[in-house]
Amino acid sequence: FVQTTESVLGPDGKPMPSFWIGKFELTQEEYQALIGKNPATFKAPRNPVENISPMEAEAFCRVLTDREQEAGRLPPGHEYRLPFQAEWLYAGLGGTRGQAGGPNVVAADAVAWHKGNSEGMTHPVGGKQPNALGIFDMAGNVAEIYQDRYDKPNDDGDFHACGGVGYNSRFYPVDSALRGSLRNWVANAEVGFRVLLARPVPPAADQATR
Repeated sequence: FVQTTESVLGPDGKPMPSFWIGKFELTQEEYQALIGKNPATFKAPRNPVENISPMEAEAFCRVLTDREQEAGRLPPGHEYRLPFQAEWLYAGLGGTRGQAGGPNVVAADAVAWHKGNSEGMTHPVGGKQPNALGIFDMAGNVAEIYQDRYDKPNDDGDFHACGGVGYNSRFYPVDSALRGSLRNWVANAEVGFRVLLARPVPPAADQATR
């Protein structure tokens, strides 16, 4: 995990606590060790777990929190969860607010597995260059599920937002406006997740974003 030292603004516009975020996308061996199964399409222990739904990603975080609390390894008042978009972007930009021409403007092949170099499959996490915070694969390998709900007009609201791009998509820099969504119970072979450790967010912050 990598710790941030600066709070970011949540979906409600209020500061959120500092947090620790995984250096790597969650791997298949980590998911299987806790949940007892491996749903990934591209089976390899150190590849990111994918073919996962937002509900399954949230369930993993709850089980991990319970296990670490029982073992006495969790800081008091903290929980594991998915990152909000604001947290994910802050971490993905190497601890900056980010703007065009900033540290995120890099050679795609150096930092990401994308459609142009992945050969249509995922790859072991950490195989490309990290960003300024030492975090890997924020711009490729798999897209990642956010904590944020995604509010789609004329829909039932049962969506999670997703950030980044996967192995079968064009490369986009982390600070691009690109964002996707996934129904809470739908799995996708190009989508995985990254775990974040922080104090619980006030309920008002856990709201839908467009």
